[in-house]
Amino acid sequence: MLKAIDKRTVYSDAEIATMLSKPATVILFTWNFYLPKPIEYADLVKMGILSAAPQSISEISHDAYLKLRAVGGIDERFAFN
Repeated sequence: MLKAIDKRTVYSDAEIATMLSKPATVILFTWNFYLPKPIEYADLVKMGILSAAPQSISEISHDAYLKLRAVGGIDERFAFN
């Protein structure tokens, strides 16, 4: 596991070893693109997509996803419905 995350973490090897001593989930994100129209945090709150600053991975509704897609200017050819 350490080899997979070695260059993509801010944690030391010792900290990672401690975390992996019990069940853990590792998510490797990739950056695909910038939004053509960046969305400000305050706007996400106004649209009801966020209620507070995200501090973990969370789920949004399909309607919220459609709002993000429209407001962010994401080309529908590259998005899921």
